Amino acid sequence: MPKSQKPYERYFNGWAKLYDRDLEKYEYCVPHKIFEITPSFLKEQSSLTLLDIGIGTGLTSAPFKQHNQSILVTGVDVSQKMLTLCYHQKRADNLCRTDVANTALPFISNHFDLIILGGVLEYIADPAVLFSEIKRVLKPNGYAVITYEALKKNHFYKSGILTGALEETPEKLTLRRGVRNGFLYHFYKKYLHATNHIRIVCDKNNMRLEKEENFNAYKWSDNKVISYDLLLLQKQA
Repeated sequence: MPKSQKPYERYFNGWAKLYDRDLEKYEYCVPHKIFEITPSFLKEQSSLTLLDIGIGTGLTSAPFKQHNQSILVTGVDVSQKMLTLCYHQKRADNLCRTDVANTALPFISNHFDLIILGGVLEYIADPAVLFSEIKRVLKPNGYAVITYEALKKNHFYKSGILTGALEETPEKLTLRRGVRNGFLYHFYKKYLHATNHIRIVCDKNNMRLEKEENFNAYKWSDNKVISYDLLLLQKQA
């Protein structure tokens, strides 16, 4: 892998081929929950413009396309290998490789009717800039659906020499995770954000919280249940 790749980019490029299979094995239900909480009138809208941030192989936006073929799905992701798989499976109309942790979204302002993010905030150290970009490219009165791994007081992440909890603040828990590649381990950081902090960021960006839910998103090793927070937001005109 090129040295210029970010750690999380390397992680997802390495996982791309097995991604769909693994998430099925983990009983990953995030795509269903995002589709379910989205207002019905949006899902029926002809030529709805949908932006899937962190589209990966297209799993999260797939239910929208299956329900309404006229929905125009645009996807961005840091992993080129994920985007290639998404393209071949025809799960999106437009795809763009973008690192949303460090780069502005490459779209004009007030462009999308709906923006979805499934499991993206965990790789964003400071979500304030991303939420500002979501606000910019979302149409007035447009909606955003965001899910992310919940920060629990009794989380099972322990401090370790190489991996585990690095730092905990009222806003987030910072983790170091590792993935094996042959004889080597590649490490990346993961962030579990407190929902109270995310609510504040949303409010500062004129995004009104319409619905909120906590749900069991998938099962990890040893049948550990990973819960996600789910937010339905509307941009105020």
